[in-house]
Amino acid sequence: MTFKSGDTLVLMTDGVFDVMGEEIVQTILEAHRLAPDELARFVLSQAKALGAQDDASVAVIRILSDTPLRSDTAAAL
Repeated sequence: MTFKSGDTLVLMTDGVFDVMGEEIVQTILEAHRLAPDELARFVLSQAKALGAQDDASVAVIRILSDTPLRSDTAAAL
């Protein structure tokens, strides 16, 4: 998988995804230009508002550089 500067990666548990789905999350990403931590909290609050009752976690990662990881660094991840 290749990422470029400015890309946003959103990771979530099924407790969030099951009530929101990909389309809702995509709409939120396109409509809200929030910092990653604010975006994670917003997605989580929307999931809870939609009735999420399972474990719910969201992580948002914004790619800041096109510089690839060195192979030894990538292997450690």
